Amino acid sequence: MAGIHLAVNGRSAWEDESTQGWVDLLHRLLMEGENSDAFDDTMGEIGMEMSVVDDPRVPMDNYRTVPEYSFVRVQAISENWSDAIQFIADRVIDTSFDDSDITEAAQEQLRIANKERSRLSSIASGQFADMLYGDNVRSAPIYGTETSLTDISMADLLEFRKDAFSADNLVLSVLAPAPTAQIIEVIEEAFRELPRSASHLPLQDMPTSTSGVDTVRASGRQGYLTTGFLIPDLPLQRQAAALLANVMVSDRIYRDLGEKKGWAYSAGSSLLIRNGWGAWMSRAKLPEEHLAESLEITYEHLSSIANGDFDEDRLEIARNDMRGSMLRRYSSRINLAMALSTDAVLYDEPNRTWLLYEQLGAVTLEEVKQAAYDLFHQPENIVTVYGLPEGEMEMPKGMPMGGMGGH
Repeated sequence: MAGIHLAVNGRSAWEDESTQGWVDLLHRLLMEGENSDAFDDTMGEIGMEMSVVDDPRVPMDNYRTVPEYSFVRVQAISENWSDAIQFIADRVIDTSFDDSDITEAAQEQLRIANKERSRLSSIASGQFADMLYGDNVRSAPIYGTETSLTDISMADLLEFRKDAFSADNLVLSVLAPAPTAQIIEVIEEAFRELPRSASHLPLQDMPTSTSGVDTVRASGRQGYLTTGFLIPDLPLQRQAAALLANVMVSDRIYRDLGEKKGWAYSAGSSLLIRNGWGAWMSRAKLPEEHLAESLEITYEHLSSIANGDFDEDRLEIARNDMRGSMLRRYSSRINLAMALSTDAVLYDEPNRTWLLYEQLGAVTLEEVKQAAYDLFHQPENIVTVYGLPEGEMEMPKGMPMGGMGGH
């Protein structure tokens, strides 16, 4: 199969309050317009499938829905790769959708947005993002709001589209059985009518935050704990060590809260990495009476790793776990194409994924311990959000603001 991935740079950076969610809306409209009834037959003839948004019916499918870019994912029979590129180009260039298409797509998107906003986990995550990232695209509502998705005029949407879907703003990756020069020639011919834009993607400063704690409530059966902090300086040469340190933290959190105590339905930590900065965060789904103690336990495990409480054997397990996960994820051509285009958007380095893979294999125990200490020892400006099911029970007494436990 050929793998083709189109990344639209910026997504939420192009939007303001009145246009929030419009990039996602434009993706939904890619499959509308003249002759849209024949699109399925055309794709069937090519032997291709195309995703323009994440499928809300598939659990955990929205990990690719991020504020920094949007995407078109295509898989096609290898020998028909050029036809697949032409189909993508035709959809990106075409603007023959009408007002009824806009209204229908916006209503569907608003249903998804409202459903997301009604879930306790989403409310807690949204509040955490607002507090952690502040006025930054990382906290933007990707799906939009009722205000921004109501009464959208064709003229306004087409004007907005000129920037987001311009030739200057798209990154296309193609993995197909053909010489590079031939692939480039096909791409240039297919997209030759796509105009450039005089506008430039608005620059985004690194987010800044202050420490804080908040509580949100919504219907639900379990509580949610979300806590973390920004890492303002995280260059490429330290990212592998930081990721390995986090793998060990996450494993300890899950084993303690999930397997040992049996409190958490899900628990663990993650390390978001962007171009030169990052954010560490931990999430757990568990009964609200265990939220306070779980927060303390989370930072005890982070402190333990920060103080170098692991050996070469434990590091090797984390190393192989992460490298194996990367190889499984990027074993398909479509996911490898995704890595190339999104790495170019997020890091200005299309080969960043494989540079990181090599570093994961080469980083030493001493380097991981140093990175763990530098990044996780006494973190500043910790943000914590508790998601509590609606009811009479108040937030547990003595619930801490968030901080390093022990050591």
